[in-house]
Amino acid sequence: MSDETKKVEEGGAAFPLRMNAYYYSFSTTGCNEIDRILSAVACAGKAFHNTDCWRDECAPYEGHVGDNPIDWIQNAANDCTTSFKSAYAAGIKAGRASRDGLRVELERLACVVGTYLKDGCNCDNGSPTEDCFCIKEEDAERAHKALEADGGVK
Repeated sequence: MSDETKKVEEGGAAFPLRMNAYYYSFSTTGCNEIDRILSAVACAGKAFHNTDCWRDECAPYEGHVGDNPIDWIQNAANDCTTSFKSAYAAGIKAGRASRDGLRVELERLACVVGTYLKDGCNCDNGSPTEDCFCIKEEDAERAHKALEADGGVK
């Protein structure tokens, strides 16, 4: 691998990405999707000295798709967007699952609070024993309202 290429793996196949054109070059970012965009620009600069020729048909450099340099750049950007949207959606889904787990735990705790309020507490007012947890009614109501606002209690 020379200093003007970066090896990337996509779909199990490794191929070099050119990062140098004639008069400029890019450093790799460590993010394959972004590096493909930078490489597409470098390849466009290597294929043609002038940007007004970037719509002329020519064979793509390895790792790029399209009939001309504009296509290479646009396709790399589109692929990048798809990857980032997928990663973002996975993050949102993981966050939602985490919130759902928290909501279930809050509902469980609300049931515990409700049980203590309904059944009463056998400890001295404000001095809980080891096997009893005294909860003030206003604290329980505040917790219940917070759950309702979050959609956890109907």
